[in-house]
Amino acid sequence: MSARINYRHIRKFLERLPIKNERKQIVPFRLRPAQEKFMRVLENLQDKRRPPRVIVVKSRRVGISRICTGLLFATAFWSTMPTCASSPTARNRRRTLWRVLR
Repeated sequence: MSARINYRHIRKFLERLPIKNERKQIVPFRLRPAQEKFMRVLENLQDKRRPPRVIVVKSRRVGISRICTGLLFATAFWSTMPTCASSPTARNRRRTLWRVLR
């Protein structure tokens, strides 16, 4: 049985990661307002023992894709047997999901 993800710990982990900004400079990861709200929603769902399912409209414009990539990285980093995948385009999504399900 896998351990539950603690989103509060992941938030601290992500805030220590270096990332590239729009000007290709390495900077510390800082949550934007939409990312803060996204993490709060995940934390609230976890507190209510509900699965982490969230639909975000225009997610790439507000940085949700970046925080989701960070969540996948943190899950893979801490899990002994992670099952996670990321597909940035609709064209690759079906192929990626099929590969994970096999």
